[in-house]
Amino acid sequence: MKLLSKIFKILLICVLLLALSLFLYQKGWLKSHPLQAQLTQFQEGKIKSPADFINSFKKEDELNLELDQLSSNAGEQIKITTQKAIEAGKVAQEFISGSIKTDESSDKNLGEKAFEYGQYVYCKAVVDDWEAKTNE
Repeated sequence: MKLLSKIFKILLICVLLLALSLFLYQKGWLKSHPLQAQLTQFQEGKIKSPADFINSFKKEDELNLELDQLSSNAGEQIKITTQKAIEAGKVAQEFISGSIKTDESSDKNLGEKAFEYGQYVYCKAVVDDWEAKTNE
């Protein structure tokens, strides 16, 4: 008796989920119904038995076709992707070179400039500290 009630509950839940999905599909909240492919196959007469219905969920032929298409177009897709990456790199390089300006007027290298900037920051901190003590 318990087994029969569990089977009934599972069947009831499945029917409620199916009804909910149909409702959502009719309202337009679902773009495609989960069983749309099976419904069209049933209408076309391809599904005539429960075994055909179960086999309609298998997509091996479609997957094999997609893999064949991908393998035949792989070289072209790699070339296109490479070209797009090169174009994106050029655009990024132009943007960076336009937005970041370097001081090329002096003959000092970057290390010397960094050292001088560190001295400036340190001296500024010492002066600010001395001014804060004298104002107290």
